[in-house]
Amino acid sequence: MFKTGDPVVFHKEKKSMKPSLKAWGVRPHSGGDGYSYFITKYWRVITADDSKVVVATRGGKQLEVNADDPKLRKANIFERVFKKHIYSEIPV
Repeated sequence: MFKTGDPVVFHKEKKSMKPSLKAWGVRPHSGGDGYSYFITKYWRVITADDSKVVVATRGGKQLEVNADDPKLRKANIFERVFKKHIYSEIPV
């Protein structure tokens, strides 16, 4: 499914007292002491097999993600065109 060099999108769930401006799906915690939300991450595939995908981040980190994680998907054509500047910064 994933190949080396593929641009991918990952929806990372985060929790904090103050969501960033890029946050979406913001939900308050039940106690009112913070928020849960998602941040969209743009990564490139370094290696992939049937069970795991190793990706490179903009900051140069390498992360391992399950290949069947529903929060991970290939970038669509819109993201490939309009986020090209982000993907071009990521070394593979």
